[in-house]
Amino acid sequence: ELFGIWVHQGQQADARAGHYLAYLKDWRKDRWVRFSDSHVSVVSWEEVKTAALGAAPDASPEAAPTAMPGKASADPSSSSSAYVLVYMEAELAKAQRGSVSAEPAKDDSTDAADGADREGSVADKAPSTSTELIPEQLLKEIVEDNKLLLRERGSWQEMAAQRDLQHHAQAVFQHYAGLVHKWEPNKRLGDTAGNPHDAKSRTTLNDPALVCFELFLYRVGGENEVWHYLLKTSLEAQREVRAWAPEDEGRVLYFLAATLKSQECYAKMLREKTEEWPTLGESNRKKEAFELLEMDVDLLTTRYSRVLLTAHLLDEALQLLKTDGGIALPRTIGLLVMMWASWDLSMEYKFRQNEALLLMSSLMYNAVGFLEQRASAGGSVTNFQEMFEYFYLVMQCVEWPRTWKEPVMKRIQNIFPSAPAVWTAQVQSVVQGKADQSFTTADQKQMLLSHPMTKADGRTIADFENCPKPSREFFERHRGLFSWVMQNDKILAQDFITLAAG
Repeated sequence: ELFGIWVHQGQQADARAGHYLAYLKDWRKDRWVRFSDSHVSVVSWEEVKTAALGAAPDASPEAAPTAMPGKASADPSSSSSAYVLVYMEAELAKAQRGSVSAEPAKDDSTDAADGADREGSVADKAPSTSTELIPEQLLKEIVEDNKLLLRERGSWQEMAAQRDLQHHAQAVFQHYAGLVHKWEPNKRLGDTAGNPHDAKSRTTLNDPALVCFELFLYRVGGENEVWHYLLKTSLEAQREVRAWAPEDEGRVLYFLAATLKSQECYAKMLREKTEEWPTLGESNRKKEAFELLEMDVDLLTTRYSRVLLTAHLLDEALQLLKTDGGIALPRTIGLLVMMWASWDLSMEYKFRQNEALLLMSSLMYNAVGFLEQRASAGGSVTNFQEMFEYFYLVMQCVEWPRTWKEPVMKRIQNIFPSAPAVWTAQVQSVVQGKADQSFTTADQKQMLLSHPMTKADGRTIADFENCPKPSREFFERHRGLFSWVMQNDKILAQDFITLAAG
């Protein structure tokens, strides 16, 4: 008896394309059931016949139990045809009909059509009637095959989940690659900052960190720090967009690390860790995962804000000289001393300290030289006493090499012999109230901050907090002012001596 029909729909004589479906006989209710992928439905014999042979509806359903009707006329225009017919021995078919009719009546929720796509359609323990009809070895193979199917389905689900994680990792990498591409031109600017210890290049120092935060990271931590920050930025951006589960991030970073290494990119900001990941149908097992190394962006951002603030303060100090000429030299040096004494620039941002010390040393050194010339010519130096005694204090406190500052301090002392006594008095006023009589670096800075010459401009640190945002314009202004003062330091010092003499 005919039991099943395998049907191909599509271009005839081409099994490589089209759609495949099956029709099976439901013995319980003497009807045909159509299986098309995950869709299952009860159909009439006429539909089965038409789908299988493209036949005209002239064959009766009674012909079905024995064979496909040979007299049915095929429709040559039909794109549907049977390619496999499944027959069952008549005695077995009769036995199955008898066993079905002997079973208790069931409602529609248990019929083959409604339950054909339920999981575990062949259970681990088959009904007794099925056990009698199906050979024991075959039944065992069916049960084992169904178990294997469940395990494979778990593997498929896991593979699908893994593909999703790989797609997340690829999205992070693409975002990161875009940021790195934008970074490359800035890197070239960061390599041209100049050397404060080179006599030729010290007059043209520039601070690329004023262009962007990445160039600040480049100066304080190198390019690896920049890559770390850019990857962190990309990860945070894609995490928000793609919304993967927090517990999946370790695996996303694992695939990201693999992609970075395959592209020969720096990946040491990612480190391996071990996590327990459950899998369907199996006990927990260890899977590879990575994590991003910590980066204190808040602390770095705070430091960067101070970099911008000190650059702005320095610019405003130098702008005084460009606007008012040499007569503004005391105010400029006072602001530079205020900046040096307010922070530990050697730790905060060494580059800014180098700029400040170069400017102060150049202006004070040249001013001492021109004042010596005036004194040698018999000119009055009385108007300069307070200013140069202040220079003497600054040189005592600031960390210039002693081989440079001690000769200059000696020259000031030759003009104003009272300078050492002023220093001693200032120190005593600080230490007399201290039990250990110590005079620390912090004491020195506080002494300079409270000095009238440091306050000569009248502005405080708070007046410079509204500084420009990082930009190319900020960078160019800063570079231009620094270069101009360093190239005109002698002229400015001479103007100061000439104009301040009265």
